[in-house]
Amino acid sequence: MKIKVMVLGGGGREHAIVHAFSKSDIVSELHCCPGNPGIAQIAECHPGNPSNPGEIAALCKRLGIGLVL
Repeated sequence: MKIKVMVLGGGGREHAIVHAFSKSDIVSELHCCPGNPGIAQIAECHPGNPSNPGEIAALCKRLGIGLVL
């Protein structure tokens, strides 16, 4: 089973998390909101406010995200 993952944030911790997820065989797509230039090299970054639950829920629904961290 493959899963689409969304990581919220754009700091060093989120970069490390995205990097770890990128090595997983069960992750089919990796997304981040808002991300940073380093994260953008390994995941698709989306503009937005990770503190706005309605905005994040709509984005995740549109993308078919199965796991949000």
